[in-house]
Parts: sequence; C-alpha cells; structure tokens
Amino acid sequence: MRYAEFDPDPVRRPHRRHVALREAISEADYLACARLITARESGGLGTWVERTRKHAQGPRNALLVAESERDGIVAYGRVTWVPRPRYPAADAAPEGYYLGGLIVADSHRRMGIGQRLTVARLRFIQRRAGDAWYLVNVDNDASVRLHERLGFHEATRDFSFPGVMFDGDGGGMIGHRRFDNRGTRCEGCERETGT
Repeated sequence: MRYAEFDPDPVRRPHRRHVALREAISEADYLACARLITARESGGLGTWVERTRKHAQGPRNALLVAESERDGIVAYGRVTWVPRPRYPAADAAPEGYYLGGLIVADSHRRMGIGQRLTVARLRFIQRRAGDAWYLVNVDNDASVRLHERLGFHEATRDFSFPGVMFDGDGGGMIGHRRFDNRGTRCEGCERETGT
C-alpha cells in the first residue's frame, strides 16, 4: 500500500475540524472507506468495498472511522487479528492484534486524526490483549514517528508475513507495544530494558 508523504515541519497547518470516531458497521461505511482507498491505490471500487466488508466482519477485527458532520467519513484505521500459521516459518510474524490500513483524506491530513484513530485502536486492543503490533515500511517516516510517540519500539526487520510486500529500498519492520504482563516480550523489549 502506498503511503502519504510526510512533512515534519509544514509551513501552514490546516485548521482542526471536529470529527467523531466510531466503528464502521454499515455498507455505507464500507463504501466510504473504499473510496478513501481508491484515491491512493489501484483496483476497482467494488473490489475495495468487498475487501473492507470482509475485514470489518472478520472475527476479532475492527474497522474504526473518523466522521465529520460536514464531510462524512474522512479517515479509517483497521485492527487485524493475525493468528499463528499452522506451519509457521522460522521468521513468521508474531500472533496478535496488528494496527494497519490507516488512511486520512488529503483534505483532513495534519489535524491529528491519524493519531486519534491510532489511540482509539490501541484502546480496542488493550481491552483484549497485553500488546499490539504493526507493520510499516521503514521509509514511512510519518507512521514510524506516530507509533514511537505512542510507545512502540522496533521489534524486528527480519520477518515473513504472507501477502505483504514493501515499497522502496528500506523494506519493512514490525513495531511492538507491550501494555502489561499479558504481552509478549520481543527482541525490542529486551533492547529497551537491557535484559
């Protein structure tokens, strides 16, 4: 998936607009999310509606949206439960809840909506698990910085994740945030604590 360019110091920040966060539950919600995807990705609208619906209705998954009274759904973010494969590769990504698929409409970027959606998704996960994971292209500075501010650290760059390919030269990374003792301890946790 392509990601939006990151400007760490924009000359002019847009005015913040009020948006409400909620879970996507209807066909209209899935269509609105699919429209956000087709603005960035190739593929037909119908295909993206079907994929969005399938994800939202998947067991243990969630699809959260940011909705403006004036503009409708302007952003979405996914939570995906990733089970351990039956016959995992030695470098298989850990089982758990993953953040992914965050898109904010260009008209609403740099207003804190992505961070609000990420915090809401983390609350969703924390009620269900002791940790959270995310995949990121290491060149995606906006995502890496956002997740670092929210307590994530690098877990590994040496992993396999079926169906995921990364753009650019840097490849991918798995990030991890441990909430409590229920959570997995990864190599990044060990580096942070020095144990």
